Order: sequence, then structure tokens, then C-alpha cells
Amino acid sequence: MNEPRWTQDKAWGTPLPGTPSLRRAWYALVVLSLIAILGITDRQMLTLAVEPLKQDFQLSDTELGLIVGFGPILFSAIASPLLGWLADRVDRRWLMVVCILVWSAGTAACGLVTQSWMLFLCTLTLAVGEAGLGPVVYSLLPDLFPARLRTTANTIFFAMSLFGAGLGIAGAGAIFRLAEPLARELSMDTWRLAFLIVAVPGPVIAALFVPIGHPPRGGEGARTSHVAPETVAQYWRRSGRMLTCLLFGYALSAFYVGAILGWAPVSLIRYFHVDLAQAGVYSGIAIGGGSVIGVIAGALMARGLRPRFGHRMPVVVACAMALTGAGLLLCLSAATTTTWLVAVMTGILAAYITGAALTPTLLQDVAPPHLRGRVIGASSLITYMFQAISVPAVGAVSDALHGTPHALLKGTAWLGIPAALASAVLFAVCLRAMQAHAQPQGDTRHGAATL
Repeated sequence: MNEPRWTQDKAWGTPLPGTPSLRRAWYALVVLSLIAILGITDRQMLTLAVEPLKQDFQLSDTELGLIVGFGPILFSAIASPLLGWLADRVDRRWLMVVCILVWSAGTAACGLVTQSWMLFLCTLTLAVGEAGLGPVVYSLLPDLFPARLRTTANTIFFAMSLFGAGLGIAGAGAIFRLAEPLARELSMDTWRLAFLIVAVPGPVIAALFVPIGHPPRGGEGARTSHVAPETVAQYWRRSGRMLTCLLFGYALSAFYVGAILGWAPVSLIRYFHVDLAQAGVYSGIAIGGGSVIGVIAGALMARGLRPRFGHRMPVVVACAMALTGAGLLLCLSAATTTTWLVAVMTGILAAYITGAALTPTLLQDVAPPHLRGRVIGASSLITYMFQAISVPAVGAVSDALHGTPHALLKGTAWLGIPAALASAVLFAVCLRAMQAHAQPQGDTRHGAATL
């Protein structure tokens, strides 16, 4: 493929030979953050619309879990490896633009459905589009930024995505509130109009992404490396066992976090009689607060523990945070007030984010540049699979506990605690295996560190 001479675009300044323009890189990071916020907002619209959807389509909690959780997440899991494969081969700029347009169309279509099966198909379209975000972003950032700024760029995007999660759910609640009077004027359901409104910014943000161009793969070393690229089979023989423990450990943590994000807003409405807009605000506070605490705690722990644990530090932190999450999930099952629920939700998310904040840099370090999209896609596949199971599983427990106070919270805790403990065990196994390998000293001959 003939790649454009991205580094020599005068509109963005003239960088050193073989290095990306930093002005373009920072611009791309800002737009990527906006894209992440948009995707999260679109998905949170489904979460906040659960009660209206339940009433309009006469759905059980299990069916809601399948439509809002299992189906979309499963399709994201299936699509992620394919999109990761494409991200390693095609212009990632246009791949991202297509993904944005697809999920925006799916979001708008959600507001037009008349049957539950139609809603299910629309949520699948939304999910497939959003599945491209992780593989594209985390394979692109190392090529946009020099090595000295890669961790900073990853952390900023991760933090902005988390902040966007809080902003997205709060914004989704505000959109529902703003759409209500207009919906009455138009004689249509509020949730339908809200879906149509939130789909509008997609094409605009997609257009903003086009100018970043297509940076050479491998970033600074792309023009100087003459070593034959490592095959997938070679890479798997070198790092497969530890990568498996790492990816499944993070996926199990994502299992209970997915259940909380899917059902905690519904619990606020159903058990604590909070209206839809307020549920969005409370959830936004929990997600935003947990994000800030988690990112700061992750940075402090990384600084304090790296001298002792070196390259194993991210896994050490993740293991400790999984055990912390198990304890907080026990508190969740006993929540009796709105304040209690929001506080515990904030703590669980903060613990998860503390452990996950360094994951992107770790995966980029262990994956060769030409395989990064596929490694991130594999990570997304495993994570999405566990998230796909979490929401309907908790819904099924809630249905089985019909009539029990706070059944959704109990189901989240009962399934989440074993997942958190299993996650900690896998991280411990990964740490033990990592000790058998030499500590990496930057990139290897294949462009990646060995675990």
C-alpha cells in the first residue's frame, strides 16, 4: 500500500525525519477523545432507556439484558478481531470514519423501531461500529507519538474516555430531559427523539478525524527497521501463555464492572425511585469520580511501585485492585440508600480503573507494531465476551429473585465477587510466569518487549 508522506505535511509543521508532527498528534488525540465520548454517550442512551423500553415492548429483565447487554457486546466481541485485522492493513483514518457513521446510523435507528427484534438488530449495528474504537486508537497512538510521550498520550486518552463515560451518561440524562417537551409537541416518545438527537454529532466528528492522515506503522522506527516482521505464530509461542492470563484477568474484572454499569442506573430508578435524568446525573458522578480517583491512584502507584517491580508493576496493581473490588462488591449487596450505592459504585470503578489505566501501554509494549491492532482486537474480544455474559446473567438472577429487595444489586455482587477473585488469581499466575523471563529493555528486534 502506498502510504502518504504524512510527516511532511506543511500545514502541521515540519518535524524531524521519520517522526510524526506533534501538532497533528495532539489534534488527533483531542478528536479521538471526542469520538470516545460520543460512543459512550450513544451506548449509555440504551442504559437509561431501559425502563421505557421495558414498558413499551413488555420485556423481562433477562430479555432486556440480551437486547441491551449480551447481543451488542457479543457482536462487538465478534467484530473486534476483524476490525483489529483491518487496522493492521488499511488506512485507519477511513476505518474509524466508517465505524463512526455505522454506529451513528444504528443509534438513530433505535429511535425508529416498532418491535423488540428491530431494537435488537439496531443495537447490534451500534455495537459493531463501536468495536473499531479500541483496535484503531491503541494501534494508532504509538505511531502518532514518539516513545517518550506514548504513556502520556495513552493515559490522557484513557482518562478522557473515563471522564467521557461520566459525561456521557450525565449527558444522556440531560438529552432525555431536553427532548421531553419537544417530544410532547411532536406527539412521540421521549426516548425515541433522544436517540435521534444523539446520533446527529457523529458525521461531524467523523469529518474532524479525516485530516489526521495515515502515519507510518511503527512510528519513529518505521523507516529504519529492516528486520523481517514476526509472524502471529512466532509471537504466540513467545508470549502466549502470559498474554492469556493477562487478557482473561482483565476480562474478568470487566465482567463485574460491565454488570455495574448496566444495572446500577436501573437500580437507582427501580429501587430508590430516582427519575431518569437524576439517575444519569448520579451515575455520571460515580463514573466521573471513580475515573478521577482511579487515574490519579494509578499514576501514584505506578510511580511508587515501578522501582520495585519494574515491568511487572501494572500486573501487581491490577491484582491488588481486583481483590479490592471483591470487597467493595460485598458492600454493594448491602446498599440501602442512594448515597451508599453511588459511593460503592464510585469505589468499585476507581479500583478497576486504577488497575486498568496502564493496560494499553503494556499491550503496546508487548505487541509488535504490525500486530498491535490484532492484539488489541483479541483483548477486546475476550473482554466483550465477559461483558456480554454479565448483564443478562445479572438480569437472570434478578428474575429468579423476583420479589427480593434490591435483587439486581444482589445479583451483581453474587456474580461479581467470584469474578474479581478469579481475576486476582490469574494476575498472580501471570506475575509468577513473568518472573521466568528477562526484564524487557525497551523494544526488541520485533518492535515489542517480551513479557
